[in-house]
Amino acid sequence: QDACLRAPSQRAARAALGLEPRLTCLVSLGGEGVGLATEETVRTLRKHPLRPQVVVATGRNRALRACLGRLGGVRALGFTDRMADYLA
Repeated sequence: QDACLRAPSQRAARAALGLEPRLTCLVSLGGEGVGLATEETVRTLRKHPLRPQVVVATGRNRALRACLGRLGGVRALGFTDRMADYLA
């Protein structure tokens, strides 16, 4: 079954993932390590006047995940099978 077809509500997804009930920006970098200037993109999002919570899915790119984790205020995910929840 396709997880996207049975995704939870936004409220349920946020609760299950521990996300705040506010604007969330999900950055997904794909499965091939694609993502030029990712650090700068995330820094720019963090400075936005709406102050979104930033979630970045880095897949199997451990070095990028560690780098983004050091920025603070960013949830850097490795590979996850919960993308449908994050999209919700």
